[in-house]
Amino acid sequence: MNNYQYRVIVSGTCTPSVTSNAVVLTVNTKPEITAQPVDITICQNTNTFFQVTAQGTALIYQWYVDTGSGFAAVANGGVYSGATSNKLNLTNVPVSYDGYIYQVQITGTCPPVATSSSARLGVSVSTSITLQPRDTTVCEFNAASFKVNAYGAGLTYKWQLYTGGIWTNLTPTANYTGVTTSTLVIYNPTRTFSANRYRVIVGKHMLC
Repeated sequence: MNNYQYRVIVSGTCTPSVTSNAVVLTVNTKPEITAQPVDITICQNTNTFFQVTAQGTALIYQWYVDTGSGFAAVANGGVYSGATSNKLNLTNVPVSYDGYIYQVQITGTCPPVATSSSARLGVSVSTSITLQPRDTTVCEFNAASFKVNAYGAGLTYKWQLYTGGIWTNLTPTANYTGVTTSTLVIYNPTRTFSANRYRVIVGKHMLC
């Protein structure tokens, strides 16, 4: 009924009737959330945001974060911007923010305050190699191995052989084991294996 217009016609014993001026009815609406913020997982030192969609009259937003000791109001600065808007931006997020919980409270002209559902921030550690594989020399038919140490969560490994001018993925054979682990083992290498070049691609199941 917002913006409905009304008037009254007054008549009596004597004519003519009299018509009043029109008046407008304004109906303010209470805050109502139509799209909730959702959980997000990102890589460390990247950007993300939490967003809510709401309707109502003269809405005011305030985001809150729970770092492990209860919710506290988010203030703009550092990682955060948009703390009092429908979109909370996070920039260059460190891994220490992993597990933080966010929600937003929305007030307006009419009560009550609308509080969103909570959304969790996941921050994954970027993959890095802390110990590179090294050249290895063995006698013919003696087992050889190459090892890599890497840092990260949910790591995957893919060993490759340089042959024919391209890198190709190794598969388990009588000569190769550990092709998808941190340690590649080469059994019974013949002289034809000499000077073979190997490398490993370290990745993650999910993101980084």
